[in-house]
Amino acid sequence: MKPSTNTRDKLLDVAFEEFYTHGYSATGLNTILEKASLHKGSLYHFFSSKKELALAVINEKIADRFEERYAEIAQTEKPLQNLFEFTVNPLNFDLKRGCPLGKLVQELASLDSEFREALAKVYLGYESYIEQILIQAMRVGELKQGDTKKLATFIVAVVGGAIQRAKLADDDQLFVDCIETLKQSLF
Repeated sequence: MKPSTNTRDKLLDVAFEEFYTHGYSATGLNTILEKASLHKGSLYHFFSSKKELALAVINEKIADRFEERYAEIAQTEKPLQNLFEFTVNPLNFDLKRGCPLGKLVQELASLDSEFREALAKVYLGYESYIEQILIQAMRVGELKQGDTKKLATFIVAVVGGAIQRAKLADDDQLFVDCIETLKQSLF
């Protein structure tokens, strides 16, 4: 009997959590299978290797997180205001574990070209969502004209750095302060 797509989703969900919490290298397939309550046959039905599973986590789970968080904001009347209302709230981020994309970039980008390409694609997608928000903010007069691509890259870098700094200090207020300072520089 062919496993359902729910089995694949379960594998991706558990793998995402394990890679995010413990890292790719420290996570074994047996741990993923045990936490998903599945057997190896289920895993190998969908993925030929741990690497293929990790690439699916990057290309699907992590990429989808950015789309879910930012795609709709660009369609609002006050996109820049809505971006900062979302971003300044530390409850919208996991400041204890950090950024899942950032963690995998640190661990995997230099190990393998396929990992690097997948991570870069997701990172560029994230920046693209922010750029679309900035373009819309210019259209509605929330933001003066400027290089939206460079500004999007800067915003993504600041948010990522703020997450790391708050994680290191175990202090959510550092995150809020960084985002508030970014906001002040744009408004």
